[in-house]
Amino acid sequence: MMTTETASNTSENATGSSRVIPSKTEGIALCTAFVLVFLLVVVRNLLTIVLFAVNRRLRKRSLLLVINMAFADLMLGILSLPLYITA
Repeated sequence: MMTTETASNTSENATGSSRVIPSKTEGIALCTAFVLVFLLVVVRNLLTIVLFAVNRRLRKRSLLLVINMAFADLMLGILSLPLYITA
């Protein structure tokens, strides 16, 4: 026999793990914001990589970290952001 306290705990646990579904307008706004961030990340990092590839004076040992970070950020933006937008 379950007491009312036990029954309320199980119902709280069941609803506590469920996702909150945004309204249609919130969903459109969130998807638009994520797509804008995706485009900015990809375009800015591609421009950075192209700038370092074209300009030979920028190919210094002290700037290799910047190139590496631009490439890593580009990969993160290309691979993870579209998956996050669709989920």
